[in-house]
Amino acid sequence: MIRWLLPFALAGCGPVMDATEWSDAMPPQRFRGDGVATVFFLSRADIEQICGAGRQPPAGSAVLACSTRKNGRKIIVMPNPCVVGDIDYYARLMCHENGHIAGWGALHED
Repeated sequence: MIRWLLPFALAGCGPVMDATEWSDAMPPQRFRGDGVATVFFLSRADIEQICGAGRQPPAGSAVLACSTRKNGRKIIVMPNPCVVGDIDYYARLMCHENGHIAGWGALHED
């Protein structure tokens, strides 16, 4: 589903990653409040294509995620949390909830 949905969600946004610098820094405290955004969980290859926008990150680093605020939209592109859900509890929670929106029932059936 994401293959056809993502172009529509990002339409009119231009490159998702439009920052002039790459950074993994924590934001200042005033920017750490609750927020509402559309989040896409994607493969590393898709993240590199969408977030990299044809640019190379600094040597020794990789594009892992990005976000944009354009045309009134707040979009976050993140790696699929299920990849590390066995070793990271926050990722496990995100993977669990992402499973529900993908159709996994409330009774947690296989």
